[in-house]
Amino acid sequence: LLHTINNKMIVYLTIKSILENLPGESFIKVHKSFIVNLHKIQSIEGNIIHIGNAEIPISQNCYDVVMKAILRDKMLRR
Repeated sequence: LLHTINNKMIVYLTIKSILENLPGESFIKVHKSFIVNLHKIQSIEGNIIHIGNAEIPISQNCYDVVMKAILRDKMLRR
C-alpha cells in the first residue's frame, strides 16, 4: 500500500524497486515495510516517526542510518 497526501494506492512493486525510483536526498527506508519522505517528518519519539496522523516505526537495523539522514542538516555547530 502506498500512502500519499491525498491517496492510498495498491502497488505491486517491491520496497527496493520503489526506493530506487525515488530521489535519494528526500526518501529513506526506515523499516523493511516503510519508506518516508525526510521533508515530511514532523517529529520522532524513540523509534517512531510522526508524519501527520501516521506513526511509522524505525527498525533497529535502519536506526543509525535514518537518524544521520534526518539530523544531517540540523546538527548544532559552535
